[in-house]
Amino acid sequence: MDSISTLFDTSDFPARWHCGHWTAFHGYTHIISDLLVWGAYTAIPALLAFFFYRRRDRLAFPRIGWLFVAFIFACGTTHLLEAIIFWHPVYRVAGVMKALTAGVSWLTVAALIPAIPRALAQPSSAELAAALRARDAAEAKSRQDQHRFEGAFVHAPTGMALLDRGGVCVSVNPALCSSVERPAETLVGQRIRDLFVEEDQAPEGSGIPAVCDGRLPRFRGQKRVRHLDGRTQWFDVAASAVDEQDPGALIVVHFVDITDEVLAHAELSLLNEALEERIDERTAELQRSNEELERFGYAAAHDLKAPLRAIANLTQWISEEQVAGNAERVEEYKALLDSRVTRMKRLVDDLLGYARAGRADEMVGAIDLREAVKTAVEQVRPPETFTIEICGDLPVINAARGPVEQILANLIGNAVKHHTSESGHIRIGAAEAGDFWELTIADDGPGIPAEQRERVFEMFQTLRPRDEVEGSGLGLSLVRRSITIRGGTVSMDETPGGGCTVRVLWPKAPRLRSRARRRSQTHPGDVP
Repeated sequence: MDSISTLFDTSDFPARWHCGHWTAFHGYTHIISDLLVWGAYTAIPALLAFFFYRRRDRLAFPRIGWLFVAFIFACGTTHLLEAIIFWHPVYRVAGVMKALTAGVSWLTVAALIPAIPRALAQPSSAELAAALRARDAAEAKSRQDQHRFEGAFVHAPTGMALLDRGGVCVSVNPALCSSVERPAETLVGQRIRDLFVEEDQAPEGSGIPAVCDGRLPRFRGQKRVRHLDGRTQWFDVAASAVDEQDPGALIVVHFVDITDEVLAHAELSLLNEALEERIDERTAELQRSNEELERFGYAAAHDLKAPLRAIANLTQWISEEQVAGNAERVEEYKALLDSRVTRMKRLVDDLLGYARAGRADEMVGAIDLREAVKTAVEQVRPPETFTIEICGDLPVINAARGPVEQILANLIGNAVKHHTSESGHIRIGAAEAGDFWELTIADDGPGIPAEQRERVFEMFQTLRPRDEVEGSGLGLSLVRRSITIRGGTVSMDETPGGGCTVRVLWPKAPRLRSRARRRSQTHPGDVP
């Protein structure tokens, strides 16, 4: 308390008006000037303090700023004391104030020394202006790019979706809504993986979820979307990060409809499989044909030699008997010669028929099987002692007329030819058997032993000598070849009560068609 009283004690100092010879003008010049300086030095730190307080979060050198406030305020206070000393000689207070001002001044100097290099490194106003212009230009470009992206996103012809880190749709474009037939309100907020069928949903840590959490840079694959009506649609789906610097923050997913391509590929695969199967069938068929051709050539050569040798011998015998004048023997040998020539002609005709049986150039159409049986019976002309009975209704089948009539004629003719009695009964019937018509020709003849039923379908095979039953041995072989090549089968059974029953399975949709019909039905765009 005493020190404060001493500080403000003015008893040992005169007022400045009494020190020297001050004129009023000279004295008040000092007083007014000091007061004006004090006023300015007080207003300046007050304004700076207000500014520094308002900008306290953005000041580059806050400590120096507050030191300047204190320094200027201290300087102003010393001028105020200089004006007061003219009346009240508070020299001790003025000295303390000047010492305080000096301390603040040097603190400011100490703070300025390290701050000056930092201040010099700060950009100039021109540089700041250029930086601001660059920032404004970048923001404008960013807004323009964002506008372009939004425009491209909304108007893109393919489906697009934006996902967050959890794989949830935050935005979808109209093309995606149209493709998957769902409104935007349903898709936004839904996980994109839930849109796909369960079998195509990638497990966590792979696929699109891995792109969303930043483990994969991108993903592409084929996914299926099941519509509300049960239809399945295929999409080529590609996902990638919008911002490579922050993968997973926003993911863009593209959807391209590839349903037609997938279906076309599947159809092509099926066609290739069918073609391969057909090639295998044709290869096997060609192999069988080659084997048959080899047997055909061997058997034909073998069976043609016999009548040729007989003809040669008979010609020689006829010449010898003519020289000997034996007219009866000549006529007998001539009759034998005619029979061998007839047998040879029949064999050649049957060989031609067998060769034609494998051709596919006949016209397919609707045939009334009852009328075909009547035509076949007229061709065979069985003895009047034989009865041909048609059991039930015979269907209208889809086939070529010539082969069907030839098959029926051969089977009816065999039943008559190999019958051991002068009279007989032949029953012809038909019934449905799935994709086939089952035709049956049953006789009451001697029948065929079970061990011989397969052999009789081979070329030039007969159960009785040809001198007993005239024939080439090609009839049943021709029947089997003609039926088999059209997708059917033929077999033999024993007729209840005795006899033989031939069963023919004839396809309801024959496999072969005429070349002309194939050309007329094939469209340039059809797959062969």
